Amino acid sequence: MNPKTTNIGSIGYQLKAVTILTCMGLLAFWATFYSPFLYDDAHAIVENPYIQHLSDFQKNVGIGNIFNRSVLLLTFSVNREIGGLDVFGYHLTNILVHILTGLVWYFLVSELLLFEPPRHRLKRLPVICASIHLVNPLTVETVTYISSRSSGLATFFYLVAFYIFCRLVRPRKENLAWNYFSLRGFQVFFFSELEPRKLSSLFL
Repeated sequence: MNPKTTNIGSIGYQLKAVTILTCMGLLAFWATFYSPFLYDDAHAIVENPYIQHLSDFQKNVGIGNIFNRSVLLLTFSVNREIGGLDVFGYHLTNILVHILTGLVWYFLVSELLLFEPPRHRLKRLPVICASIHLVNPLTVETVTYISSRSSGLATFFYLVAFYIFCRLVRPRKENLAWNYFSLRGFQVFFFSELEPRKLSSLFL
């Protein structure tokens, strides 16, 4: 068998995988783009005075204020600035975060497979793992319920930090840079979601 066709690290294979996973995520939640605001969306978005004007966000909230989940509020403020209260933009952002998390799963599993050769025997495992995340019924609330974006963002940045850590433990010249971005990923993770019960569950 030609090893080039089984190398999951090749650019061509990765582009195909990313395209398939992106389409899968869009199709899975295509019907949710115009779902209305629900429950906590009223006070978190519609009636929230702190996100109404993006230009005042730093003064009202502050991007470094971890106790106010500043990254989450910043994304809401950007949505509010661009599209007002049109739900399409809010749902599009949630879906994009979900898809990006699935792509991180793909690259994370690909990276972990480097520790267990021969890698080409498990070449479909990264796509399978990412697909399970993208179409898992347990993620529906996080994606379709706008206020649950905090969970989606926290998962994304947590996995990004862990992916960078996995790359860091492999010998390479740019270890210092990977260490910096790994720490930054964990920092943004805490700025996205600050609920002890959710944080602790990630380490179980």
